[in-house]
Amino acid sequence: MRIKKILFLIPITLILGSHLMYGQTSQEKLDYIKGVCELADEDAAIRCLLAESKRHPKNEHIWFKLGWYMQKRSLDEKAKEYYLECVRVNPSHAGAYINLGNIYLSRDDEKTAEKYYAKAMANARDLPDVHYNIGVLFMKKNNLQKAREHLHKSLEIKPDDPQAHLNYGVVYMRLYQENSEKKMLQYAKAHFLRAIELHSGYANAYYNLAMACEHENNPGLAIRYYREAARYYPDHSTFKRKSLNRIRYLESTR
Repeated sequence: MRIKKILFLIPITLILGSHLMYGQTSQEKLDYIKGVCELADEDAAIRCLLAESKRHPKNEHIWFKLGWYMQKRSLDEKAKEYYLECVRVNPSHAGAYINLGNIYLSRDDEKTAEKYYAKAMANARDLPDVHYNIGVLFMKKNNLQKAREHLHKSLEIKPDDPQAHLNYGVVYMRLYQENSEKKMLQYAKAHFLRAIELHSGYANAYYNLAMACEHENNPGLAIRYYREAARYYPDHSTFKRKSLNRIRYLESTR
């Protein structure tokens, strides 16, 4: 049976960061600001943060959170502006460096992304998100050994990260495609299954697991996992359609 080339899904982690902290405000004011910024709608939170940035321009948490909201809204230029202000105030803020790297990686500017990830690594070597995102960078550069090294380190620090397990599994799938070592395929499946254990509706993990089963020439199990992937993908998703197409193809060749 001919196997379609495996899909490599490498989502990038967007780091949320710490809660706002205001050392110079009263407890009552602190509680009020936290309530507005953490619980209200985003527009209200952004207005609150902008107002507080004028009162507390040297508070890196404000700038970081503003950058996070802008990046979440795909306003990358504004996000960069706020993250750069964050690291101007606090040059050791690893989260801002990571998210700056993510912005450039999303634009396929791997050189600049690597520069910011290196700054993050210099300031927070034991932060799992640093290793995770560097691992993704090396996956995009097809340096699978370096990718495996950093994803392994990320999981050593944070073993319950489903995205890291997914991408670690993808690295092993790619190594399997390069050398046909069956143990690589088994490692890949183990990490996809672990990702599903941690996140039961993880469509990407089901999809890649189904492809691994195709490589094992197990169409029945592949169909089962493609059905799960299709169940969890949104209706408009390209990969829901791909999952359904694979099911039809496998059923027609059994």
